[in-house]
Amino acid sequence: MKLHLLDTSAILAHYFREPGWETLAQFFADEDTLLLLSPISWVEFNSRLAELKVSEAERKKIAQYYRNLMSEVVMIDENTAQIAIELRESAHPRLPLADSLIAACAKQRNATLVHRDPHFRGISVSDLKQIELPSKSSVS
Repeated sequence: MKLHLLDTSAILAHYFREPGWETLAQFFADEDTLLLLSPISWVEFNSRLAELKVSEAERKKIAQYYRNLMSEVVMIDENTAQIAIELRESAHPRLPLADSLIAACAKQRNATLVHRDPHFRGISVSDLKQIELPSKSSVS
């Protein structure tokens, strides 16, 4: 069984059909892949849709669609916070708080973090398994 935690940037890539979205579509279709989500990504995704003036009713439908694709929303507890502290202290350059908590959710569950956020490059691959999707400006 493969375990992947999706960062907000990965969900947005899929939703907007931006570079790398096909990778997510494969994960969604793969019965041997369990997909996890941090509650922080849940909030960030909704916020981005709200910024784009997507109606509340439509945001709820979109959120339900993606929630149905996820196996679990990983809760943030004291252990997760301690992992986030350690990741922030070891990352170079500095890792933003939200990203450190999202990465900690992945590490806590021994999942591969799927993202396209350059902030995560500051985390050593020995500290966290990662799949970095192409940037928005990438040409397929």
